[in-house]
Amino acid sequence: MNKKSTDKMGNVRTTVIFIFLLVGLLPALAASGFSFYDSQKALKQAISSSQKDLAIELMDKIDREIEYAFLLLRNWIAVNEIVRAAVEGSDQDGQALREEWLEDGLTENSTAALLKKLQATSQDRFKEVFMTDRRGYIIAATNKTSDFDQGPQDDPPDGELWWAAAIRQGEFCGRVSFDESAGVFSLDIALRIDSDGSPVGVLKASYNMEHILSLVNVASRGDSMHYELVNEEGVIIAAKERSRDRLLQDSYSVDLDDDLKWDDLVARQQGEAHGINQGGQEVLVGYAMSRNRGFRPATWMTLSYIPMEEAYEQAAEQFRGFAIILFTTVALIMLVSYTVANKVIVELGKKERMELELEGARKLQLSMLPREVPVLPNVDIAWSMQTATEVGGDYYDYALGQDGTLTIALGDATGHGSEAGTLVSATKSLFRTLSEQTDIAKIFTVMSRTLRDMNLQHIGMALNMVKIEGDSMQVSSAGIPPVLHYSSVSRKVQEILIEGIPLGFLAAAEYEERIFELVPGDAIVMMSDGLPERVNTEYEEYGYPRVFARFAEVATEAPETIIQHLLQGGADWAEGRPQDDDITLVVLKIKK
Repeated sequence: MNKKSTDKMGNVRTTVIFIFLLVGLLPALAASGFSFYDSQKALKQAISSSQKDLAIELMDKIDREIEYAFLLLRNWIAVNEIVRAAVEGSDQDGQALREEWLEDGLTENSTAALLKKLQATSQDRFKEVFMTDRRGYIIAATNKTSDFDQGPQDDPPDGELWWAAAIRQGEFCGRVSFDESAGVFSLDIALRIDSDGSPVGVLKASYNMEHILSLVNVASRGDSMHYELVNEEGVIIAAKERSRDRLLQDSYSVDLDDDLKWDDLVARQQGEAHGINQGGQEVLVGYAMSRNRGFRPATWMTLSYIPMEEAYEQAAEQFRGFAIILFTTVALIMLVSYTVANKVIVELGKKERMELELEGARKLQLSMLPREVPVLPNVDIAWSMQTATEVGGDYYDYALGQDGTLTIALGDATGHGSEAGTLVSATKSLFRTLSEQTDIAKIFTVMSRTLRDMNLQHIGMALNMVKIEGDSMQVSSAGIPPVLHYSSVSRKVQEILIEGIPLGFLAAAEYEERIFELVPGDAIVMMSDGLPERVNTEYEEYGYPRVFARFAEVATEAPETIIQHLLQGGADWAEGRPQDDDITLVVLKIKK
């Protein structure tokens, strides 16, 4: 073949290759371009949906916090001393009450002391608490009020707005305002006090909005995610980026597309939208209205938004890699371009929500525990909690009565995450309020009824409680591993197994209690199910008999030694496998 023919065949070969590349590549480029566009659209939808979910999640946390504040106050107005004070206050001479109010603000009587004690158990939720009789006269307060008469005699025809609403409807929730005297934003809550079905007074508390601000700040981590809580008029009442002096001054900071106004958001309750923030950036917005029923914060709304540019930042590298791979593996990149972006943003949203839930739940769990072990003349105490990777709901606490009675509680919520954290917080508050009562079974009944009223989606609190007074020990249990009692007389370990359903499942549950005599040298172990149910690499449980035997080996030793011996037994059994649940132990030793 001559040079001319060779050149011609080369030109034909080049032309055919070019045509095949052109015919094959153009459809591939078109298809890939469509896939790229479609994945951008899907990514945008995924981000918008994620913002709505985050707004709903934060609003639910805020709703539960407000509901818990109401629950605390409802629990307070059920205290016999509060009801009796309201009844007796209504029978006192009004002029004598006014003179006492002028002297000390009615902050020094026994009812005021009880209000201060209840206030101290609320974890700084209430900055001011006071109560009136059925006439509207102040009868007790934690701080002196500006007015003595809140009723119709001073403010006809019905009395102060909040007082009249509480008397008429049973409860009142005001609007967020700035409390100049306390230097905090607050929310007025008032509940009617009834006796035998008739109103006898009103309890009013100023809720500290710092708890709500804290929830918003925790959610607004980093520079990308932005959250705002707005009231019924669309005015910001909580936002990380806002200085405190701008709260209750500025409206929500996003101009929404499609001419969406505040009334449109209220009508839709929850959803997603697009808009422009004050920096001129295009943002994706999620919004959710409060689900609370029957009081004013039902018109609160959370807004969650993220700039589009920041939302796409992590997906951008995936698309740049897609452009390079396109010319070598067109078919593969068409599949990757459509799926990777969605997967990245969905997994990112899941991870962020999981980290937020885990961080908040772990912080709440650990804040519920006593900081120091008490030093007592008749009992040595030691305790330990080893938390699992996933935060559980283990809890322990103690109270020391004025007569020297020691009350110890150890519990395990039947769920995990923020719901378990809310249950632990409520249990701690109830324990602090009721621990001085002498009958554990009655304490459990009140706690179970109150927790049941919280409606925490089929979770409850398994709980052991021990009271030690002198040489007597009272024990009751609600669906948790048995208390172990080592007798220094018989030198044997006794299992105190008391059946009972976890608190919060039934409003009318009944519980049993037993009484035991103690002598010096006796030892008591309380535990959650994390140790006996710990599994090894073959998924075999450690088991209660091994725990009992392990305790018997060191029952005469100090409480700290007993705990370390029990934990080491579980660790040896697990053979390096991480624990699946919290492991909590409390050990008591009667001193010689």
